[in-house]
Amino acid sequence: MSFNEAKFRLILENQYEWPSSYLFKFIVPVDQVENLKDVFSEFEVDLKKSRKGNYVSLTCSMEINETQEVIDYYLRASKIKGCISL
Repeated sequence: MSFNEAKFRLILENQYEWPSSYLFKFIVPVDQVENLKDVFSEFEVDLKKSRKGNYVSLTCSMEINETQEVIDYYLRASKIKGCISL
């Protein structure tokens, strides 16, 4: 997963007023789901397996205090092999 951090920061700052609820959505290969759950270990997550069971989607809604906090979660998730943000 890669993204243009400056562009993403601008989008977040234009669309959100912090603190605010933010919804994270990712898809990972099934063998990487524990690594992604670790990124959001302090929060309740919703997990759903794909039809064939090869991938798992993770959804997590949480209260975020500032733009950098969102970016930090995406950067942590981007280190997970095969992780795709939605």
